[in-house]
Amino acid sequence: MKAHEVILLIKTPLELLRARNINPSSVEYLEMYHEYSNMCDEGLKKTYIVKELCRKYKVGRTKFFELINCFDMDISILCPQKTDTVFP
Repeated sequence: MKAHEVILLIKTPLELLRARNINPSSVEYLEMYHEYSNMCDEGLKKTYIVKELCRKYKVGRTKFFELINCFDMDISILCPQKTDTVFP
C-alpha cells in the first residue's frame, strides 16, 4: 500500500484533528495519557503523577499539560445540523 492510499483511508479523521489543531504525532503519548488517567483514578496526588510521567516520557511540565488538555478535549464528529436554507 502506498502512503497516499493510507492517507486517503484516514483523511476524515486527519481533517478533524487538523481543524482542532491536534498534531497526529501526539499518538506517541497516548500511553502516557492512559497512565495519567489510571493514576488519577487511583487517587494519587497530581504533583506526583506529573513528576513521574514527565520523567518517564521525557517531556516538560508545559508539554505534559498541553498533551493532557489535548487528549481531554471533547470533539464532536456528528454531521452539521440542518439549516433552514431552501434550495431551488
